[in-house]
Amino acid sequence: MTSNALVMQMQADLIGINVTKAGFTESTALGAAMVAYWGLDHSQNGNMIDLVTGTAYYPSISDDERDMRYKHWKMAVERSLGWELN
Repeated sequence: MTSNALVMQMQADLIGINVTKAGFTESTALGAAMVAYWGLDHSQNGNMIDLVTGTAYYPSISDDERDMRYKHWKMAVERSLGWELN
C-alpha cells in the first residue's frame, strides 16, 4: 500500500495531517532484526540505524472538502448495510 502514491495522498487528504512513509518497505523485517540485535547487546540505545525518511504527503484539500467526503463515505456505508445474501 505504501508504494502507491495515490493511496498515500488520499490518506493525507482524508485524515488532514501529514503522512510520511519510510524510505524502505521491509519495516517488519527491520523491526525483528533490531529487536534481535538489542537482545544481544543491551547497551544499545535504539539508534542502531539511521532511518532515512522517504516521501512526505501533505493534505491538499480544504476542511470543507474533507468534511463533505467523510459525509459521503458515511452515507455509502449506511447504504451498504442490511443487504441479505442468498
